[in-house]
Amino acid sequence: MSSLSESPKIDQESEIKKDSIPIQRVSFERLSQDCFGKEAVSFIVDEAETNFRERTLFIYNYFLEESEHPRSQNLKINPYSEDEDSGSALYKSLEIEPYGYNGSNPELQSHIDNNLNIGWKLHLNVLPEDVMVVSSFLKKLNVSHKYFRGGNTPDGKVFTVYIGSYEKTKEVSKLLSDNIRDLLCKPMDHAEIEFNAGVVGRFCGPKVEYRQYGSIGLSYLGKLFYRNQNNVERLTGSFGFNARKKEIWQKETIASFIDKYGNYFFKDNLTN
Repeated sequence: MSSLSESPKIDQESEIKKDSIPIQRVSFERLSQDCFGKEAVSFIVDEAETNFRERTLFIYNYFLEESEHPRSQNLKINPYSEDEDSGSALYKSLEIEPYGYNGSNPELQSHIDNNLNIGWKLHLNVLPEDVMVVSSFLKKLNVSHKYFRGGNTPDGKVFTVYIGSYEKTKEVSKLLSDNIRDLLCKPMDHAEIEFNAGVVGRFCGPKVEYRQYGSIGLSYLGKLFYRNQNNVERLTGSFGFNARKKEIWQKETIASFIDKYGNYFFKDNLTN
């Protein structure tokens, strides 16, 4: 078993390229100058082409819907999610210890610069008695994943699966849901979007630019984006946090991911 600290062996020919649609980059510097003003609703500056604006809005609305986990509502509840201490102790007492596994299947995973932490990651909520079966299935797929390292029972992150690109994440999530759906419990973390029944995830950017967590499947833009540090403090600190500020942050994060990663982040009918 190899460690997640090692770089996965990814076929370089499978590298994801940015979408081919010509778009004019958003002026993030201008955008951040007054992101809470009266014109904040026009979060894409005038120079940005229409397809960029439409794509951002499309993704925002789609992610909002998928954060409700519509296909997972009838899945069983993991009772160990209610008590973190006893639940964590039970998982850690199993015959299988917490581990990280470095997969090398280029058909099912593809990461920019071989970095597991840039791209889409999936989470699975699994009962203790089903951990061994799910673990064996993930190893059979030969995808990078970890079991109960960093996650906890209240957020339902028993397994984390590192896939990378959006298209491969869709493919792997269907494989998981089709083959082990009966072993998956209802997801607990509504800060992540649903890909298939029992399979949720979020897109993460480099930690120097993005926060570790966010909402609607996004790791939020960090302070490096906002020239004025007070802007982020107004979102999260003593200035309070309301739905409008949260919406702005979500949309700006989506816009930055489109600009930076293209189809690696999300591919929809606007880019076909």
